[in-house]
Amino acid sequence: MNGQPSGNQPTNAPQANPALPPPPQPAKAKGNTSQTSQNPPDNDKATANELAREVRWIEIASIVVNFGLAIIGIVALCIYSGQLEVMRRTLDTMKSSGDTTTRQTWQAIGNMNWLAREMNYARDQATVSSKASEASTKAALDASIKASRIDQRAWVGAIGVGSPQLIDGHGTVFMKEGEIAKFDLIIKNTGKTPARKVKPSLFYEVLAPDVTFSPQAFIPPSASQRTVVVLQPSMPFELTVTVRTKDDLADERITKHDLDTLKMGKMRFYLHGRLEYEDIFGVSHFTTYCFYMSASLDEFTGCSTYNDAN
Repeated sequence: MNGQPSGNQPTNAPQANPALPPPPQPAKAKGNTSQTSQNPPDNDKATANELAREVRWIEIASIVVNFGLAIIGIVALCIYSGQLEVMRRTLDTMKSSGDTTTRQTWQAIGNMNWLAREMNYARDQATVSSKASEASTKAALDASIKASRIDQRAWVGAIGVGSPQLIDGHGTVFMKEGEIAKFDLIIKNTGKTPARKVKPSLFYEVLAPDVTFSPQAFIPPSASQRTVVVLQPSMPFELTVTVRTKDDLADERITKHDLDTLKMGKMRFYLHGRLEYEDIFGVSHFTTYCFYMSASLDEFTGCSTYNDAN
């Protein structure tokens, strides 16, 4: 430029004549050009510095804002954590309270069941006791009524055979040769109240002495006429039966053979019967009786069997 060699030219090219040094003025002008060319970079640098400062302020502000947001987030997190802890504790408290309430409810139900069982047991015991007391009271009352009825009821029975009326050489007897044998049975109400619908009966039987008397095993050959009477207390009543020696009743007198058989003990003469009656309470009763005549023909003795009453 202005006759200066170019740097791109070859060094081995032939050099021309050296040029004259430039005048000072151009040199001064060169210096002004250089100063003028240096001003734009300074402005750019200032602008860059300004931009850098602004960026730093933005960064600082962003950091401050982020820091503040971080602090706010931490505080919010702490608050939320505290609220969550409070809620958890509240939930635990509610759960514990619910468990306690549940346990108390079940305990109350158990207590009510126990009380119900105890009440049922007490009721059952009271029922059993009441029934036992009622049964005991009823039994005592029934026993008292029964005892009173037994004490007040009629008791009808045979108290003996009437006295012998036939006379022989040694005294009075019940049977005598050639005579008709008749026997009077005396029955009596020894109770305190009347006996109603009394149905007495009197039978005689002649059996071997070694045979145990049992009227069910024999058919009596003769019986007194049955009647229905009312016996007042302590009132006696007589039944009469006549001995018949033949089935056709043609001969009623005792023979010597009959007497010898009885006196020698080969046979035994029995009087027996059954008395049926009701007491004033409407209860039916019976009395069975049995007597046998001695070999001396002058007395009767009670049998070891068939003497019973209810």
